Amino acid sequence: YDYAHEVADGDADVIYHSKAEELYNSASTVERDNAEDMAKDCGSLETCNSMEERFTVLAYWIVYDRTIKELQEQAEEVASEVDDKISELYELKDELENI
Repeated sequence: YDYAHEVADGDADVIYHSKAEELYNSASTVERDNAEDMAKDCGSLETCNSMEERFTVLAYWIVYDRTIKELQEQAEEVASEVDDKISELYELKDELENI
């Protein structure tokens, strides 16, 4: 989660207001709703003094959520590969025991 925060903090789509607005507008409805929920939970929307700040906060949470999802997908792929290798090793062990 720390990594996802770092990615979102340094992302150009978060840093620059016009890019933040573009990101928000191009995001899916689900992503926008999730970003608004996260921003409300953290209290960060209440402190926004302009629409630019609001877009920046929402873009932050969209980037954060996308990063978390990407990391989860990568972790699942690695876990699957590890499971496959473990299965291969058990098969090899069985073959060696039968020799």
